[in-house]
Amino acid sequence: MVDPNQYAAWQDPKAMKSAAYQNGPNGGPGTVNSDDIANAGLDLKAIDETPAVKHHSMIGADGQTIEYSATAGHLIAWTPKSESKTAGPDAQASIFYMAYTRDDVPHNQRPVMFIFNGGPGEPSIWLHLGSWAPHRLLVNAPSLPTGTEMPAPDRFPLIDNPQTLLDQTDLVFIDLPGSGYSEAIAPHKNSDFWNTDADAKVFRDFITAYINRNNRQSSPKYLMGESYSGIRTPIVADLLVQAGTSNYLPDPSKATPQVLTGVILQSPIMDYGMRSTPASQNLSFIWNDGSSGSIEGFLPTLGMVVDYYGKATARNGRSKADYATYLRNFASGDYAQGLYQQTFSTNVTTTLSGITGLPENSINPGRMIADFSSIGEVIYPNNGQNAHFNDYDGRISTIEPINYDLDNYEDAGFYGNIKQLLLSEFGYQNKDPKQVYGSDIAFDYWWKNSAIQHRGSPQPTSVPDLAEALTLQPTLKALVFHGYHDGVTPFFQTELDLEAVGLWSPTSPVQRVTVKEYDGGHMAYLTEASRSGMRSDLRSFLTASTTSSSMAATSITSQGVAR
Repeated sequence: MVDPNQYAAWQDPKAMKSAAYQNGPNGGPGTVNSDDIANAGLDLKAIDETPAVKHHSMIGADGQTIEYSATAGHLIAWTPKSESKTAGPDAQASIFYMAYTRDDVPHNQRPVMFIFNGGPGEPSIWLHLGSWAPHRLLVNAPSLPTGTEMPAPDRFPLIDNPQTLLDQTDLVFIDLPGSGYSEAIAPHKNSDFWNTDADAKVFRDFITAYINRNNRQSSPKYLMGESYSGIRTPIVADLLVQAGTSNYLPDPSKATPQVLTGVILQSPIMDYGMRSTPASQNLSFIWNDGSSGSIEGFLPTLGMVVDYYGKATARNGRSKADYATYLRNFASGDYAQGLYQQTFSTNVTTTLSGITGLPENSINPGRMIADFSSIGEVIYPNNGQNAHFNDYDGRISTIEPINYDLDNYEDAGFYGNIKQLLLSEFGYQNKDPKQVYGSDIAFDYWWKNSAIQHRGSPQPTSVPDLAEALTLQPTLKALVFHGYHDGVTPFFQTELDLEAVGLWSPTSPVQRVTVKEYDGGHMAYLTEASRSGMRSDLRSFLTASTTSSSMAATSITSQGVAR
């Protein structure tokens, strides 16, 4: 963590330096530096939108045979006429996508899901290779070899995935300009899209282009986003709902068009400014990226991590779900009140000790319990000062020296598999063999150029966008997934954010937004024991929302949703 004043200096755009474009196996350097990637823009005439396609069959979870096409290529995202600053259509970016579509069912009313990761600046590789596509990498978190002699895994087994969502919906994985193989189109450059609003708009425009190119106007449509896409996805959803069908081309099937059916958020951050209960407002801390976090929102995650290591005495035989509820109630009740008043009662100190494993005599309102390092001495009593925790999954830790970044141990294994998958599954090979699939520089531009701002707020929140989309289109459904052990986007923080605007309540039997938690970290789908529960919840959500959307499709107008 850094002091807010230090962050102000760190955020200075002049501090940005040209650096080697790092990505690929073991973080190896690419062929160009970061400024070259940021300033790149393709010639429109050089873009070929002809995709690579291969046909496959697989066996789904219920034993049925699924015939599908794997399609990879580029589509141009055009600015809508209503927003174009040129006399004609404005070609913004050549967006790289990887789509899985069923061959054995009609397309015109089959659901389609658009999927993207976060960062901001990451390609869709994590959800693509880790979650619900026809094949996935077997990571088996939190299992991880550690020690000075052990490198980070450079490969994970690529296995068939009978839990794929393809039995229910087509899947389209999307990379933002400057990541994956997506690039801006001159005179635009990649960095033009490395800000909150332009990023959301170019995703909206790609989705519209894909719908029109593939005659998916009448398909139920879903968005799935992870991490930073907790900001991106609700904004894209709101933009799509506001546009309605106004940017659709005529559908040859003449079926009733549909705009948006559901939004799924995996481990989202929804408010960089942090929301909390009145008792704990301003009791926040500053992360290295300049965003703030809530001590109240983080405590339940810390408690679940301590319990994973068997060091929590406060659980007292409660089920995991009941213990999480207990932690929420304590965090937003006595704990938040004590922090606000800067004094802890004996009961609060005792309870906090039972949750964290910390000695009672070391607990006071001035001791910030805001990251996993605060429990190093609990998990490793004899060597706590040398403890390393994976912030994305607190179940992963070590006190041994390691020669790689524990937070990002999956990187080499994922990037080492993507080109192989593109060739074997899609028949796709990039024209420039030196081009690195990926990006890790857009994040810096987002923050250092203050491009993260949205709706006039220096610390953006997408909660109003989600609320607006749900209000404009009452049939729209939303589902949020979190891992109990994710220290980067804590589950209770999202619930606080949603509760603040009436989208979620701990006591209401009917939720406008459904929130589900599972064992696991930021990418809970990498935990084998959690996958069946997640897939079951996804199945129920897709079934219910698709039925509801189809029944309400007649409410759509060419100017947007009926009001």
